[in-house]
Amino acid sequence: LKIEIGITKPMYMNIFQLLPYQDPKNYQAFKLFPNERETNSFLKSTKTKLPINAKYEVFFPEEINKKSVDEYLLFIASNEKMNFLNEYTTIEDLKSAYLRVTNRVKYQFKAYRIMK
Repeated sequence: LKIEIGITKPMYMNIFQLLPYQDPKNYQAFKLFPNERETNSFLKSTKTKLPINAKYEVFFPEEINKKSVDEYLLFIASNEKMNFLNEYTTIEDLKSAYLRVTNRVKYQFKAYRIMK
């Protein structure tokens, strides 16, 4: 998975992968960026390509008996560094975390489909 981000001004960015079909005991939201290899979440360039020092992989879930599955990326941008957990049990838990600071962040969802 490769991500290209266009921004109009420097900002901090957090990116989550959302797996709505996932059982909450296995977590439904995972932080892709920043991470152990890409620790600087401050983006300065008007175009940034991710990953920089990492590899983002997408796999078709074994437990799904369909020919395709929808997943989402959630981009959370802010003027100040925001600390989020690396994973959330449910998508609703993650929403609660960023909605608490909604006046300080902007967010956007992007959907993608994985085919079997």
